[in-house]
Amino acid sequence: MAAFLAYVLVALCLQPIINGDTDLWYHLNGGRYIATHGEIGNSSFFSFIDPPRHRANYYWLFQLLSYKVYLLLGYGGLIALRSALFIFITAVVWALFRCRIGGVTPFFAMLLTLYVMLLMPRLLLSRPHVFSYLFMAAFVYVYEVRPGRSYLLPAIALLWVNLHGIEYPVMLLISGAYMAEVYVRRLKRRTPFTKEELIVIVSGAACIGAVYLTPNGAALLSVPFTDTRYASVYINELRRLAAGEFFNFSINEDGISYASLFNVTVVLTIICGAASLMYKKLRLSHIIMLIGAVILLTKGARLRTEFALLVMPVIVSGLPLIYNNARARSEGIPSPLRYVAVAVLLPLPFMFVHTTLKDSPVRARELPHGVVSFLNHVKHTRGTLMNHPNSGGYLQWELYPRYKIAMDMEVPFLFTDFDFYDLIMSYQDEVVFRKFIARYNPQFITVPMQYAVFKGIIAKFPGYKPVFFDDAEVLYSKIPQVINLYSIQNVDPFAPAIPTKENAAAVLAELNRIASIDPGIDTVNQLIAHIKITDGRYDEAGQYAERLIKSSPELPTGYYLKGDSLIGKFDYAAAARAFTMAIGRAPDGKKSSIYRKLWECSFKMGHDNEAYKSLSKAVDVFSPQTPYSDLYALGLLALKDGDGERAHMLFRAAYEKLPPADDISNRDNASVAEWEQKITNLLSAY
Repeated sequence: MAAFLAYVLVALCLQPIINGDTDLWYHLNGGRYIATHGEIGNSSFFSFIDPPRHRANYYWLFQLLSYKVYLLLGYGGLIALRSALFIFITAVVWALFRCRIGGVTPFFAMLLTLYVMLLMPRLLLSRPHVFSYLFMAAFVYVYEVRPGRSYLLPAIALLWVNLHGIEYPVMLLISGAYMAEVYVRRLKRRTPFTKEELIVIVSGAACIGAVYLTPNGAALLSVPFTDTRYASVYINELRRLAAGEFFNFSINEDGISYASLFNVTVVLTIICGAASLMYKKLRLSHIIMLIGAVILLTKGARLRTEFALLVMPVIVSGLPLIYNNARARSEGIPSPLRYVAVAVLLPLPFMFVHTTLKDSPVRARELPHGVVSFLNHVKHTRGTLMNHPNSGGYLQWELYPRYKIAMDMEVPFLFTDFDFYDLIMSYQDEVVFRKFIARYNPQFITVPMQYAVFKGIIAKFPGYKPVFFDDAEVLYSKIPQVINLYSIQNVDPFAPAIPTKENAAAVLAELNRIASIDPGIDTVNQLIAHIKITDGRYDEAGQYAERLIKSSPELPTGYYLKGDSLIGKFDYAAAARAFTMAIGRAPDGKKSSIYRKLWECSFKMGHDNEAYKSLSKAVDVFSPQTPYSDLYALGLLALKDGDGERAHMLFRAAYEKLPPADDISNRDNASVAEWEQKITNLLSAY
């Protein structure tokens, strides 16, 4: 248990903040605005959309806190804050489970592990909802275990409604559930409130009043009830859960899925609730919170965590009843089965954390950092930047106030569903784009790479020209001075390709200009390295390969190009090491070409056995695309390795693929004849 918690904490501390959560950057920009202007940004101050949009900023305190932490400690401080919140949430849940389950038992360990796994994917995101999770756990713990100290809750409530005010209904649900239970208990007892009960009632009422103690006042009340029907279509977190998803239980080579984990929690809630009901131990507060949790679950997938936290009292009340009843009826599970169960289940939490981190995007190349570098590089320009909402948070953080963007993903609470529709369609529909341009006339347009269709649309607006691109987006401008200096004419930014010999110099000049502004663009470094290798400038190619390795060490591309440049320098041993590193990072479908390079290195070094192994992995003998020359080469290596039977089969396969030497459609009859002679000579030995 301790090892798993330590593993999760270390993982959270080591997981960087790059683009795993683009919302973070609009929170940072909002915090900077508050610190700079001394007022809360309740409008779309960073956007050129007209008229300005307005909303109740329900996370203003989180924005200010995040910005101050960043200002003091940088991204490392935000990682520390994220990790500290994990520790606090885990400690509160630990305390609740320990008190209600009766110590640190196997049930306690299993349940805490389940909840840590449920919380972890959400804790990777530096968002205000993490504070809501902490406060939910704290409220439940105090009311369940220390109701006499519920006088502390109004102070927590005040923080809660200012850090993440949209979740005030959850706060009211928890407080209201326990207040109702106290009041009903008093009615049944027909005696005055006890001191502890009075504290619960008064503190609960104070928590309700705290909802009004924000800069938004009564305007906060309607925020949680904003219509998300359309937003649930294009924002995955807001999508409605289908009934079939609750029957998804799966374990594969990567471990257990998040959906399966959550469904285990649902099943556990049903079982424990039924047990409490059967033994007449189901409390009114638990029933109210369970009903509220179910209602929340119908509002969107991201509220699964709130569901899990709200049903904690039901689970921790029912589990001991089930366990004690089972122990009274039998001797329990036989020890051998217990050991088998532990051996099977123990790796799952570690596998889940590993898979979660592997699937969490932390790649700088998925951010338009090159576009940002260019816009900050261009002198004496300000203006407006049409952008995709997904990158809006990052762009406003990096470019405001010099540039105003179109919008970010604060939908539908700041921007409207139509704002989102209008902007997204502008990238895909010429009519919509024409109207958008007529309305706002942006000086710059940045286009995500996946919208290659936009290239045909923008071609009908000759005033805009591509001036820069990175791995994520292509930047267009209509400013004549910028176009004159930076127009891209020899590279297709949406599909950069290795140039022909004739236009290599012109392409290289444009790529060098781009790299001089931002040296961390993978696509650019890759193309330059290819051109340098073709030109025989292997040392320079190696430098660009190292850039690729530095920016994307998890990808095979940099290591592959490094190996290629080392082959050009005849350093086959170092090249083989680079290709080995590339293989470890390449998907199975991309390994063949790398194994071929390893074969070349091993062959040049005279390591026939290694060459045979590498070429065996590179060549698919039964593929119709495999040429006879490959089969012949593999056969020779098999022969040298002493595998005469396989060599014979490969030589026969190569001979079968030879076209007839007198075939007039074959342009190289002499070469075919030579191959036929070579293969025939080897086959004659059999």
